[in-house]
Amino acid sequence: MKFAKYLESESIPEWRKAYINYKGLKKRLKAIEKYRRLNQIQESQRISTLNTNETRYVPTRSQSVSLDNRSRSHAGLMKRFNFRKPDTELGSLTSPSIQDHELEAISVLEEALTHASEPEQYFFVMLDQDLETISLFYDEKEKQAEGKFKALKMQVQLVRDFAEQLSHYGSAHDIISGDGRLNPMNWFKRRGSNDSDATTTDIPDLPSSIKYNGDHHISYNVARSRLKKAITEFYRSLELLKSYKVLNLSGFQKILKKFDKTAGWKASALYTKKINKYHWAKSHKIDDILRATEKLYIDEFADGHRRRGMSKLRIPERDENYTSTTCRIGLYVGLSVALLARVTQLATDPNVIRDLPNLDYNLQMYACFGLPIFFCLGFAVNTLVWTRSHINYKFIFEFDPRDNLDYHEFAELPSLMLLLLSVVMYIDLSQAFAPTVPSELCPLILFVLIMAAMTCPFPILYYSSRRWLSLSLGRIVLSYLFPIEFRDFFIADELNSLAYSFWTFTYFICAYQWHWTDLDSHCPVKIFWFTPFLACLPPWWRFLQCIRRYKDSKEKVHLVNAVKYTTSMASTLATGYRRMYPNRTMEIIWVLCCVINSTYTSLWDIKMDWGLLQPNSKEFMLRDDLVFYRWTYYVAAPINITLRYAWALNSAGLGVKGEVLGFLTALLEAYRRIQWNFFRLENEHINNCGNYRAIKEIPLPFAFRDTCKTPNGDEEGGIQLLAEPNEIAIPPTAVSPTSPTFDPISPSTTGSFYGRRDFENRHDLDDNSAAVDSLRKINRQPSLVGTVLDRIKSRIPENSIDSDTDNEDEEDSD
Repeated sequence: MKFAKYLESESIPEWRKAYINYKGLKKRLKAIEKYRRLNQIQESQRISTLNTNETRYVPTRSQSVSLDNRSRSHAGLMKRFNFRKPDTELGSLTSPSIQDHELEAISVLEEALTHASEPEQYFFVMLDQDLETISLFYDEKEKQAEGKFKALKMQVQLVRDFAEQLSHYGSAHDIISGDGRLNPMNWFKRRGSNDSDATTTDIPDLPSSIKYNGDHHISYNVARSRLKKAITEFYRSLELLKSYKVLNLSGFQKILKKFDKTAGWKASALYTKKINKYHWAKSHKIDDILRATEKLYIDEFADGHRRRGMSKLRIPERDENYTSTTCRIGLYVGLSVALLARVTQLATDPNVIRDLPNLDYNLQMYACFGLPIFFCLGFAVNTLVWTRSHINYKFIFEFDPRDNLDYHEFAELPSLMLLLLSVVMYIDLSQAFAPTVPSELCPLILFVLIMAAMTCPFPILYYSSRRWLSLSLGRIVLSYLFPIEFRDFFIADELNSLAYSFWTFTYFICAYQWHWTDLDSHCPVKIFWFTPFLACLPPWWRFLQCIRRYKDSKEKVHLVNAVKYTTSMASTLATGYRRMYPNRTMEIIWVLCCVINSTYTSLWDIKMDWGLLQPNSKEFMLRDDLVFYRWTYYVAAPINITLRYAWALNSAGLGVKGEVLGFLTALLEAYRRIQWNFFRLENEHINNCGNYRAIKEIPLPFAFRDTCKTPNGDEEGGIQLLAEPNEIAIPPTAVSPTSPTFDPISPSTTGSFYGRRDFENRHDLDDNSAAVDSLRKINRQPSLVGTVLDRIKSRIPENSIDSDTDNEDEEDSD
């Protein structure tokens, strides 16, 4: 494999702009080769004319930089050629002052430039700019890794001593089990004001001014679990950083060797000498942190067994052979297509229609189950395109890097479901097993088979993925009760395109409730009063998510988004009641609601979800960074807008039966959502790349803050218990001058151990903003755990935690 393709496949997508620009440098080498070829004859003539021993051509003043210009400093050359990479967060980093070793490195570059022609000088300037970018990026990441490791080590020590110290207090016996661990049965106990005084007196030497009016307990097992996940993810970040260094060093070596071969003179030795002067090239600190992290994890979570610990710490190598999976998918889909073709033929046969009087109801049920299956197959196509386009959807959805599906595997379960649907429909319409299996029993058989496959508790049929989906659906049903993650509102948006299945499922319930007797009078589903409300469930869940996001972030954009789903519910209700009360007034209300909703959602899709319509972008009305071909955006946007108005087909009629037209409209909406998925994940990926987010967030049991200021002006340090929004670990009055400070900012507003990720519409709060200031003024109840933790830490000798450890870390949030 060529190194350019290897670099592209092995590099971290979110850090792509921080790598060596290998392809750009290769283009410069081609320019050098062309330059040498065109000037070879002219160079020979000048050599004979000047009658010298020079073997290289010296360009004229009009053709190249003069010798005086070549002796300029590196900074002057950078300013002259003015090559700049796209603006990133690296531009905000302050360049370090020039040290002695850097001056020596600059002299190396000047020495190389004195031998270089004009295209070669461009090459060296571009190469040196990549070197500076990599140096700034790596040094920043290395410092972050050091701080995070110190924080993790202190967290482990604090959790150990937390349980040990609490076990010594008599009042704490009710939350300590016999083996010294915290008893998880008592975490949610709240202490009232009546026993607050007793709690205070039972714990010696605690500040008497603290009133424990409802403390918050954190489970020891929960704390250990968080630390375990955080260490594994931190270890993965170290491996990524080490891979980043190795790839860039290999890239520099490869490109310099190519330069020697192309230019005809050796500059690799000179430039390698300069590279080795940089800290990132010669540092082995990441290797040391990797070994220390391994030891910490093995000692704490593997009882000293290295093999067992490393098997859990490292990401296992995946078997890239998906031949059997692909063959199964092909078999399932092939059989399904053949059976569905036969089913379509039978469904239009007059004899079948006469023999099956309830055929219309059966088809409505099959459509209800079939639409989600087709939708999942379309999502498998999404994963294929995202993978080929290097969009890191696994990180965006926060899949477990040690247990997730490849895009080859995504389509297997939906393909199996499609085969089951096709077989059951064929058995129903062909009456192959009648009267043993009557037509009325077939939809129930299909439902039981699908539910059995999706809820199977055994480790088959991609159990971990089914469990992940079940938990995600549960979080959506309980919207507003949990902080909203990307997967929550993304899957809720997907469900908005499956509203057809929500209300047609009423056919299934009603038919079996009335035992398939006189369904025309018992099951007029379209005019049931609750049918529109069932279709409103997805936008209602999404509305609650927007309100919760506003509650957590205080960003008004989420209220604007909530209004969008209000219009969706209004149009859905208007559609339902238009069927119940068909008159001119309801027709006008329906059209008005649908037009408002379609216009609102179309603009939101393109502007907010896709990030397009940027007037000052390099691409007309798109955005600066694009993953797909430019023409796809100009095609997809009009299609998305058109399909948003697909409801107009219901009023047009088109001479098609209402049930068939409704299903076709639902299929068009499913297609629109599948298309929407491509650009929504692309926009999220680009935002992650802009902020270099490549590591999953794992909330720690305790958040650290220093009392000092960082270069960005943010406060760091101290220890803060991750409490509920109305709680704080300890009141300011109870903190001694020598104890860690507890910051009352809510964790959801301050960032996290791995950097804050606000997935939908990133408008991060500034620490100096009025919103944060207001959060600091909120009165919260103190916590017994926070007080005890403060006392524990004050008793731990500094050298028992880490002789080289300071209280430094990134801001932490949940």
